Amino acid sequence: MPNPKASVGMRMLGLINARGGSKGIPNKNIRMLGSKPLIEWSIDVGLRCPSLDALVVSTDSADIAAVANAAGARVPFMRPAHLASDTALQIDAVVHAIDFLERQGERYDGIVLLQPIAPFRTVDDVEGAIALFVNSGADSVISVMEVTGQHPATMYNLSDGNSVTPLMPSNPAGILRQQLPKVYWRTGSVYIVRRDVAVSERSLYGKDVRGYIVPEERSINLDNLNDWEFAEYCLERYQLASARAARS
Repeated sequence: MPNPKASVGMRMLGLINARGGSKGIPNKNIRMLGSKPLIEWSIDVGLRCPSLDALVVSTDSADIAAVANAAGARVPFMRPAHLASDTALQIDAVVHAIDFLERQGERYDGIVLLQPIAPFRTVDDVEGAIALFVNSGADSVISVMEVTGQHPATMYNLSDGNSVTPLMPSNPAGILRQQLPKVYWRTGSVYIVRRDVAVSERSLYGKDVRGYIVPEERSINLDNLNDWEFAEYCLERYQLASARAARS
């Protein structure tokens, strides 16, 4: 069932794209992370977001569909195989979901894409991004985090002859880290796009794109097994800290 809607003045669809094929981490979307399958982390957050009118999972996998249904999400269709290949574009799966739902009489003004690869996003992250989207009138909002480690000003291009040139030539060599301009990395945890932009421009961005800042600890993306092991480590540390706090 759709959640009670917050007063945002727009109908918002929560969409989780979760295909069955995953080469970096086999069966990634239904692999257990902590006490629940990976996809359930995104479903749990989506179901608790009051600004979402519905939460739908798009998948080509019967196994993922069964897990998603059991967790409380809707799986109103199975995604065609050609939209779930290694080369399929995310936007094509989004437009397919929009088209299917509109044929059923469901039309939404904005699409909130919650990728399963970002399990540590929170309800506040999603609601904050939606508020920015609605209040700014932007075509889209993406979640970003400030880069604090490998700043692009410290990176170089390497030629065939091993000559190096700065990636950002405007930054002189030897500049102090504290003096570097702030830059931001797209985290992938929240994408919000206007329905008309997604359909007419076949894009998750549009012309006016805003960034919603989330902290680094909630910006982990699970693309390979090293990422997965780090997420398990972070989860274990968080659970230990919570247990200590409960005892104190």
